[in-house]
Amino acid sequence: MKNRTKILSVILVIAVLLGVFTISVNATTVPSFSEIVNQGRAFTNQTPVITEGEAVAQLVPVGQILVGIASVVLVCVGLVMGVKYMWAGANERAQLKQKLIWYVISIVVVYGGIGIFLMLRQVMETVLA
Repeated sequence: MKNRTKILSVILVIAVLLGVFTISVNATTVPSFSEIVNQGRAFTNQTPVITEGEAVAQLVPVGQILVGIASVVLVCVGLVMGVKYMWAGANERAQLKQKLIWYVISIVVVYGGIGIFLMLRQVMETVLA
């Protein structure tokens, strides 16, 4: 494993030295500060390509998939911790109880995530309004 790392490191250094990974930059004209500011203002004044409702409609399924994956992971971790707790001695049980605190926190974050998001969104709208 160490030999592979050394070989890959040497190949990477040689490739960089030979210029395989070069980035070409076209810097024939450098824009002035006022041009940069004007381009930034033009960009921020554009109408949005996607509305808030469309963004929510597209992101909700992604969130549901992520919560589903997190649910499966939480169930598996809970089962493993339960089995370990049943077979553990006194010291190991104390360590598992400490890990259980983080397990409960992760459950709250996963299932309370939408509430946290909505609360942050409302605070930000209040601050920016």
